[in-house]
Amino acid sequence: MALPLRVLIVEDRPCDAELMIFELRQADFEPQWNRVETELDFVAQLNPSLDIILADFNLPQFDARQALSLLNKSSFDIPLIVVSGSIGEELAIQVVQEGATDYLLKDRLGRLGSAVQRALELKRLRSEKRRVEVALRSAENLFRNLVEHSLVGIHIIQEGKYAYVNPKLAEIFGYTPNELLTMDSWLLLVADSDRPLVADHVRRRIGNEVPNAHYEFRGLRKDGVVIDVEVLGSRTELNGKPAVIGSLIDITDRRRAEVKLNQTAERLGILLMTSQELGSARNLESMLDLLLSRLKEVIPVADFGTIYIFDSQTETLVPKASTGGVQEAVQQIRLQVGESLSGRVFQLGHSVITRTSEENDALSGPVRPETQQLFEKARAGRQIQSNLCVPLHSPTGENIGTIALGSARGPFNAEDLSLLEGIAAQAAIAIQETKLFDEVSAGRQRLQLLSQQLITTQETERRHLARELHDEIGQVLTAIKMHLRSTQRSEPGSVQSSLDESVSMIDRAIDQVRNLSLKLRPAQLDELGLVAALHWFVKHQAKIGGFQAHLTVHPVDIEVPPEMATACFRITQESLTNAVRHGHPHEIHVNLRHEDDILYLRIRDDGEGFDVDAARQLASRGKSLGMLGMQERAQLLGGTLDIRSTKGVGTTIQAKFPLAGS
Repeated sequence: MALPLRVLIVEDRPCDAELMIFELRQADFEPQWNRVETELDFVAQLNPSLDIILADFNLPQFDARQALSLLNKSSFDIPLIVVSGSIGEELAIQVVQEGATDYLLKDRLGRLGSAVQRALELKRLRSEKRRVEVALRSAENLFRNLVEHSLVGIHIIQEGKYAYVNPKLAEIFGYTPNELLTMDSWLLLVADSDRPLVADHVRRRIGNEVPNAHYEFRGLRKDGVVIDVEVLGSRTELNGKPAVIGSLIDITDRRRAEVKLNQTAERLGILLMTSQELGSARNLESMLDLLLSRLKEVIPVADFGTIYIFDSQTETLVPKASTGGVQEAVQQIRLQVGESLSGRVFQLGHSVITRTSEENDALSGPVRPETQQLFEKARAGRQIQSNLCVPLHSPTGENIGTIALGSARGPFNAEDLSLLEGIAAQAAIAIQETKLFDEVSAGRQRLQLLSQQLITTQETERRHLARELHDEIGQVLTAIKMHLRSTQRSEPGSVQSSLDESVSMIDRAIDQVRNLSLKLRPAQLDELGLVAALHWFVKHQAKIGGFQAHLTVHPVDIEVPPEMATACFRITQESLTNAVRHGHPHEIHVNLRHEDDILYLRIRDDGEGFDVDAARQLASRGKSLGMLGMQERAQLLGGTLDIRSTKGVGTTIQAKFPLAGS
């Protein structure tokens, strides 16, 4: 992008000025410029907003040296570059000594861009230098005030006593400044074991053996408390006598922090190893088990740990890994969003730490009785004193679960919380990657199964069609043929009877072809739409299946894209067929509605019900592809399919399709 540049050109030849502007544009400048020839015009155009002045050395009424003289008398810091047709080297050097930034010849204007860039950089450096000088003077003026109000203890030691102390030094050791100045020896502020070392440091500086010293020692406060201090001192003179001036800070808190930092570094080393191990985990379960085992190492106060992953199908948090509790009870837990501490953290999206049971009750969401019973079984009588729970956020910001830790021995602290949040960030990425890998693998497996099923289904349908054509329609046509030949040889009076029987056979053949066609794809679906096709199919299935059917559509004139209509019909067809075959329902309700740019298809029966998880496992092994086929139909159109069933109660299947932009 071109750099704006405000230019004043002192030149009597417009063409030369245009050449300068051309070169500036070639150097990626965007010049705004004026040309002057006289001193009066130059003074009128001279102002601090200018970035550069380009002046010809010789003009009839005005020249570069005059322009430079006027510029030097002003208070403006504007670089001036002499541009001339010819100029001697000595004269050029003299012009530069008088204040010109640079000079160049008109037949070498190709260097103009770089010369301007250099001049602008020199101007920037001058400006920076002036700013630093102003800041330095200001710092000098404030020095005394800063010393008196410094957060660092400052002192001067001379002849074994304090000659000066600032208020901060007195505060560090718990004295008043006057008490320190009247103290018999400054060594009284040093712990007995460190006095020889500190006295030697001061002696060597007083004797000019070493100019500076930087060391630490244990100090002694007025109240007897030992503190860690750090000193930086150097030799100076006060009233013609050698002295030591130094600064001192209390590093007791820093020392404690370093101890904690070393502990944290050790934990982080484990975390780094954990991160590498998570990436090599073979599947989600093994990765989460590994994660919990590492958490026990870095947060040893944790007695219980559970990792919940959100299941979008059931809209619940499902425990995928746990430690410290009764596994049989933990595995049965299904938390609703907002339920218990983990459900609440998942809902809010931020971490929570509780140190008492009262805090836990206040921050947790309401817990259902059945969930509370499972919690109590999982803890096996042990009471949790402190809880730590953090959300798992995917790289896209989606909430995918929680990590919950519980302690029966003592409270968690803020450091544990920070550490767990760091682990959760790594774990969420690993979990998401593992889930995506599993989904891709499962998708490939489903694709293979569906491809195999498609081939199998095609062959089955072909065999069925061949059998129908051969056994039913073929036999009818053969019988018609035989009747017609017999008619040719019949007496005139019996021809009509034979023709009537042939027509009846043709009618049966037509009915069989129509029924066969409807089984493959009902004509209503293409000619009248989804609603008409559903009315026909539900009524037809109710008749042959022996159940009461109820179909509701809202709005009644709903319009559905062809590919979505096919998916809805096939899902309904598969659902009703399975219900009749396995569930033996008395009633089936089919509901189709359009609401907020979403198409909902819901099929509910009161049949025997089934184990959805077991059916999914069968489908994943290729033994039950009806459910898999329905899910694939929904997903191919950007929709979802939710299947819920309870044994002895019935089954509900709901598909959702986005209609926006359809």
